[in-house]
Amino acid sequence: GKECSLVAFGVSWNKWHPVDISAIRDKAAIQFSIKSTGVGASDLPIRVGFEDYDRAKRGALLGSAYVSGGQYGSQWETVTVPLADLPACLDLTRIKHLFFQLAGRGEVYIDELRLVGLGRP
Repeated sequence: GKECSLVAFGVSWNKWHPVDISAIRDKAAIQFSIKSTGVGASDLPIRVGFEDYDRAKRGALLGSAYVSGGQYGSQWETVTVPLADLPACLDLTRIKHLFFQLAGRGEVYIDELRLVGLGRP
């Protein structure tokens, strides 16, 4: 049979109504747990970010700076991506959804997706 590959998926926090994240851009982060079936890597070919209602879509590549321990692997690790690291060319007052865009081969598992404060004033 044919294999099915998931390339991207999105998550809405407000039943597909626009969300305004402009006031929290500098003091919040996307955080989640992740593990993969591959060997340890400092980067994953996964982009996480937001799409607005004008269909502008921007994200950050999951590099080692975002993962606890500095490396992705077969154990659950916490990933924290500050919203300020996402390109600012979106309409942050009209966010449609959070998205994950995957490239390459292999399996990844994502759990405990949340928006967290960074403790900045």
